[in-house]
Amino acid sequence: MHIPIAMAALALGKQGFVEKPLTHTVQEARTLARVAAPPRGVLGASCRGASQV
Repeated sequence: MHIPIAMAALALGKQGFVEKPLTHTVQEARTLARVAAPPRGVLGASCRGASQV
C-alpha cells in the first residue's frame, strides 16, 4: 500500500516518509528508488521495531 502513495507524492514533487512494508517486490523497490533519486525527490524509510530490554 505504501508504494502507490509514495509514487503519487513524488510525482507531485513532494517529499515522503514511509514505514515498512515499503514495497512488496524488488522491482517495486527499484522503481521507487529510481523515482526518488535526487534531484527529483526525497524519500525516507523507517523499519522500526519494538523490543523490550
